[in-house]
Amino acid sequence: MLIGKFFHTREPKTREIVFQGRVLDYQAPRTVLVQLFSFIDGRPTCQRLLEVTDSWDFYDSNDDMLDAYGGSSPQAEYPSKDYEYR
Repeated sequence: MLIGKFFHTREPKTREIVFQGRVLDYQAPRTVLVQLFSFIDGRPTCQRLLEVTDSWDFYDSNDDMLDAYGGSSPQAEYPSKDYEYR
């Protein structure tokens, strides 16, 4: 089952990461609704329908995805409610 899995999509020729996120829903045969994460700060950006291809890497946890990306945070912590924006 793909729902709940974290993922990277990759450019087939270069294997460069294109998208990162989490699968929210699955629609057979190859369409998924995903929550994408920013490469800058790891926060959720938008939701998209994407077609799963052979150039996707799936992970069971956010930590596994972090390890595969080299330790950068694809899902950042949000500031606490006491945080003062300046």
